[in-house]
Amino acid sequence: MAENSNTSSGVITQIVGAVLDIKFSDGNLPEINEAINIATDGGGKLVVEVAQHLGDDTVRCIAMGPTTPRPAKPVPSTTVASRS
Repeated sequence: MAENSNTSSGVITQIVGAVLDIKFSDGNLPEINEAINIATDGGGKLVVEVAQHLGDDTVRCIAMGPTTPRPAKPVPSTTVASRS
């Protein structure tokens, strides 16, 4: 699996269980099935996968791990890693 990374900033607008909504201010939305690495308040990393484009520069993601400790809000530099 090849991985192509770029950096884009986003803000987590909602967390419900393992589902996160992230709004990107620069309009550079990640593609569906791309992975996003998010730093957590506890110093760890949470990987989420984009499942849906909601419109209004927002994506809905599924967490690949526990959402506690909570991911940092706002996400200062969300790394979007393409999977191919």
